[in-house]
Amino acid sequence: MAADFQLRTVLLSTLFFKCSGQFPKVCVSPESLSSKECCPQPVGYDSKCGGPGRGACVDLSPPKADDSSQFGGDLDRLAWPSTFFTRACKCDGNFDGYDCSQCKFGYKGTECDKENRVTRRNILSMSQSEVKKFRSYLLNAKDKISDYQIATSLYIDMLNGDNPLFNNVNEYDRFVWNHYYAARENIRRPAGVNDGSTIIDFAHAGPAFLTWHRAYLLLFERMIQQVNNDDDFAIPYWDWSGAPNCEICTEEYMGENSPSPPHNILGEFSGWKDLCSDFQRFHDIGLICSNVDNSNLPSITRHPGSNKVLDELPSLDALYYTLSMTDYDTRPLVPTLNVSISSHCSFRNILEGFADSERQTGLFAPFGLQSQNRVHSYLNGTMGIVASSPNDPMFWLHHSNVDRIMEKWIRRYNVNTNHYPPKDSTPVGQEADSYMVPFFPVMKNGEFLQKSQVFGYTYDNVDSEGKPISALEKEREDQSIDRMQGCVLSPLDADLQLDLGIPEITAILNLKPWKALKMKNVNKNDGNDVFKTFNHPSADQQHSDGARKPPTGTISVAVVVIVLLIASSAFISIKGRNVYHRYRGYQPIREMDTDKKL
Repeated sequence: MAADFQLRTVLLSTLFFKCSGQFPKVCVSPESLSSKECCPQPVGYDSKCGGPGRGACVDLSPPKADDSSQFGGDLDRLAWPSTFFTRACKCDGNFDGYDCSQCKFGYKGTECDKENRVTRRNILSMSQSEVKKFRSYLLNAKDKISDYQIATSLYIDMLNGDNPLFNNVNEYDRFVWNHYYAARENIRRPAGVNDGSTIIDFAHAGPAFLTWHRAYLLLFERMIQQVNNDDDFAIPYWDWSGAPNCEICTEEYMGENSPSPPHNILGEFSGWKDLCSDFQRFHDIGLICSNVDNSNLPSITRHPGSNKVLDELPSLDALYYTLSMTDYDTRPLVPTLNVSISSHCSFRNILEGFADSERQTGLFAPFGLQSQNRVHSYLNGTMGIVASSPNDPMFWLHHSNVDRIMEKWIRRYNVNTNHYPPKDSTPVGQEADSYMVPFFPVMKNGEFLQKSQVFGYTYDNVDSEGKPISALEKEREDQSIDRMQGCVLSPLDADLQLDLGIPEITAILNLKPWKALKMKNVNKNDGNDVFKTFNHPSADQQHSDGARKPPTGTISVAVVVIVLLIASSAFISIKGRNVYHRYRGYQPIREMDTDKKL
């Protein structure tokens, strides 16, 4: 028995890395694809998924997919991963991985019984030797071929699995490809037909944005730990709120850029290619990006602060305003789009950058380029094209900071998985119970809306309440958050308390938003004029009894609002779609027809 255990331990220690993202090589054979089962038998064990005490092969149960008639022939990501597999390993206890030979986040050891806790730190507080080690770890991930493979075509081209179309890929580029795969538009068939009518993004512009990227960072962090045999590695973050410029776009940190176009990144990352940056060309001809081995691709670029519209990073006040929100997400204003860029008064949408934090309205932001979106655009170049932005290693420091802000908010308001919005408020594939595209083994969106300690990590300057550790910083942050106004609406809309109001509609149409009107505060004896603000109801209040009813005497105004909404809905939909495409890089930012800062 002891000898068998020692042998099994040795075998397990020599296994390939088993991080999630597309499918393991052992499961992309015609036999596995035709049976739609991926339940490998781990080395040293006699049963699929390791057997009793470790794991079992079970049926997957993704939410029922919405009507797929509008999606042409590209159904691969709907009800993920049922197009490819309907049976997979379900692991017991702290075990994880596609064959249950790995540990859950926050645990290590052959029996996954040892805690593994790491702290993500501000890169500016790290020593130069630590920063250099981080860069070397990224380079090592570029040199390691993954145990996973990525699809190079749609499943309908694979002849029901009889003709697998998958490629090898290095560990770093696999994560680039996974981000592209989740964010790409749905491909229309027949090939060459692209009417631009189908927007499906499983990782952005909806409630899954923050939870998907949290899981994505955890998977990347674990991959780097394993490639470099360093269980203590944690992704650093760049705190860009209020920063005067990109302090880490230097030779000492993440590389500076060439002063002349196309502004290639110099230094250790100078040879890195911009994988899938030509995804629009692939989409237009009905294919999936498959240029992982193409040395003729352009190099990654960066040109921070060069855009005349977005030459500043998000302000500190924008951060405080974001943290003042109490709802994770809200019903989108324009529910016909497969994105939630018009969810007002929403922490997620304000942090993602489609709602206004700089002017502190919480309403739809012109061009959708604030907060984290603004950082992508400020850095320009590779980071400005969201689908393929992880090609620039700056991506990980940026999104680690986004996750840090999310963690501050979760702790401040004691948020848990129950705060994830219901299905009727989410885009396709972003429901709480939806499996995240394209992660395998499967993970659900809603599972990651909880404190980071559950997943074995924390941040260096965040206390148990989500506040700075420094007493001085804590006082400044609390005072700044307390003075924030919330979402400022017109008196009519504040009285009606409708989900769909004139201010949001005018903002969507890029008209001048209504300003808050000064109203007499009849509840106070001092006679001071105050701004009337609208405290958006919580998700529970919104959906507890269906649609809310306007108070008596306001029905006629409600009818006017509804008529206006119906009359303009088509135009709003088109406008919202254009804004979303522009943010994603389908239209270069430099083509925006305004000289005003957002």
